[in-house]
Amino acid sequence: SFRQLFAGGEALPRALAELNNRNNGVLPFTGTFGSYDLYRPNDAFFERAKAFVEAAAARGIVVQLTLTDRCGLQRGFNFRFNHSPYNAANMGPLEKPEDFFSDETARRLFRRRLRYLVARWGYSPAIMAWELFNEVDLTDQHDCDIVTAWHEEMAACVKSLDAFSHPVTTSISGFLGRLLGMD
Repeated sequence: SFRQLFAGGEALPRALAELNNRNNGVLPFTGTFGSYDLYRPNDAFFERAKAFVEAAAARGIVVQLTLTDRCGLQRGFNFRFNHSPYNAANMGPLEKPEDFFSDETARRLFRRRLRYLVARWGYSPAIMAWELFNEVDLTDQHDCDIVTAWHEEMAACVKSLDAFSHPVTTSISGFLGRLLGMD
């Protein structure tokens, strides 16, 4: 709850609108494991997110909405590319998680997602900023030029859609070259 959050001294909550399966089985798109539909939003997920955004707005709290994170784009122990809707094994467009940043179909699907999220919540006084990615340097893509180009494209997309001009940001856990100098 927000009461517990602020009792602990939190100043700016981040809310994840993830592409992986850590939302207790409630995903931002329809379908189940092995048959995700990246073209159709999941109403149950967005109803939960709507309640969160509205509760924040009612309390005068602003949030940084994190649009995706690294877990769905990593292979190996405790990571979720095998469950990712972008994985070809789950009817997605990608054979490898690192292709998320360069595959045209994956980029097109992510732009659709951005359009939906900005249209759905861009009006809200609870949205302080759009965070494109959480810990992008921990994905399986280590080519800084490719990751930077993706961020530039997606940031431009968000800015073109957002009538309220919220800041667009990203996060890294360490150092990822040119991303540190992006505007």
